[in-house]
Amino acid sequence: MSEENESSGKESYKLWWDYLQRSPKYKEYCTRRDSLHPEELDVFLERAFEKFGNVHTTSFDEWWDKGYIGHALIAENIHVNRLIVPLEE
Repeated sequence: MSEENESSGKESYKLWWDYLQRSPKYKEYCTRRDSLHPEELDVFLERAFEKFGNVHTTSFDEWWDKGYIGHALIAENIHVNRLIVPLEE
């Protein structure tokens, strides 16, 4: 992969990282996740969490440098509306 393509890919994931940091639903999920029973886990949010982790406890560069990019969700597979709706719904 060329340096230009890698930089462009990194920028795309940075946008998703920033979006997850701004999502109240994702933040709430990250906060409550460890106290939820398995049947209470939201399948979509859990999948995002498995790929991105808690975006509130690490920086994007740390995440990127650890190689999580190989496991990350591809941006078009993220359903934005699922991150906007409150957890209670």
